[in-house]
Amino acid sequence: MPLSDIHHCRGKRVAYVLRCSGGSRWPYTIYCGSTSDVEVRILDHAMGTGAMFCKEYPPQELLSLTTHETMEAALCAEVANANLWYGKLRDYRRVKGGRLNMVEDPPHAPRGFLQAERASSVDSTPFEETSP
Repeated sequence: MPLSDIHHCRGKRVAYVLRCSGGSRWPYTIYCGSTSDVEVRILDHAMGTGAMFCKEYPPQELLSLTTHETMEAALCAEVANANLWYGKLRDYRRVKGGRLNMVEDPPHAPRGFLQAERASSVDSTPFEETSP
């Protein structure tokens, strides 16, 4: 997605999805967020001063940017984006945001994540890679 899209959303409430580096653990990670000032927030993430997750896994690409009428709608979209990526990657440790903004693993698997899948994802078995 071209960065010029960010300028068109200035002052609007948005939900966004960033493709971040995966460090030494994964090829990439996903960060989902929402804000009312997307230009400042994306710059914060890029400089490592936004979310702690983006400090550890720096953003590489803006995958999605959607505008919303209210901040509540943007928050709902953030959670929906996170759930979508949880399902796509099948590894909740690679997706942050959706109001799970923490660097460590969450204390429990995301809602709808089967216990058997959680147990297998905690193992160090490699995941089959899919492109974003």
